[in-house]
Amino acid sequence: MASDEQLRIALDAIRPRTELFRSAVAATADKVRGLLAGTGNVTDDQSMALGRFAQGRVNSERFASFTPKARRIDEIAEVPIRAAQEILQAVLAEGDDLFVLHMEPGQQLSCQVRHRLASIGRALRQRM
Repeated sequence: MASDEQLRIALDAIRPRTELFRSAVAATADKVRGLLAGTGNVTDDQSMALGRFAQGRVNSERFASFTPKARRIDEIAEVPIRAAQEILQAVLAEGDDLFVLHMEPGQQLSCQVRHRLASIGRALRQRM
């Protein structure tokens, strides 16, 4: 289909910028995951603390039951940090769709762009 080819060409044209954005979001997500690692409130926290060595070898839930929880962050701060983590993961999960607008007849481009930029910006706006 011609529009699929045009979409691919357009995405390739902006690929360096989109990859730069995704790289920044992924690096931030990794830092947040590291900040939460070992807190023990989510199984992934203990898995992150154990590292790759433990993947498939250590039962994280069982391990977490007899290990002290690392408290790197204040309990009050953990809730917004987890919310930020979810937003960052959601933004990354959108892939190229994050940078594509599918317009319906009668929709205003300016409104769609404003909405999409707000969606992209949520990765940068989360207040902790």
